[in-house]
Amino acid sequence: MRNINLFLLVTLFLLISCKKDENLSPDTTFLGKWGGQGISVLASDAQVDFQFDCAIGMINKKVMVSNNLFSEKGTYTQYAANLPINANPPEPKVVWYEGTVSVNNVSIVIKSEDGKTIISKYNLSKNNAGTIVRCM
Repeated sequence: MRNINLFLLVTLFLLISCKKDENLSPDTTFLGKWGGQGISVLASDAQVDFQFDCAIGMINKKVMVSNNLFSEKGTYTQYAANLPINANPPEPKVVWYEGTVSVNNVSIVIKSEDGKTIISKYNLSKNNAGTIVRCM
């Protein structure tokens, strides 16, 4: 009986220690290529570029992740289909990009500058080009 208890205890310890940790270190940088339905993101040490179906966006600095979260101001430029050739290009809006990051996944919420309106939500995975359908 004692050997069985010892075996179960060792097995439990091994299972817990082998569990893959989805959390990042307490403070890290949001880096790499990420993508999902309607979004593609390229994050570098200098900036984060967003490509959407009918928009582009940018955070013009390195994004730090603390406790798996980030919240940064950036720009978001919405494009409309079939703009006349002589039309003025759309103006970028200031928005908040808020993210929850794990090792291989990130969820991003884009909010208006005042934080009261959600513009869009996305789920992305690491090393994924994303699926973007450009406005026509």
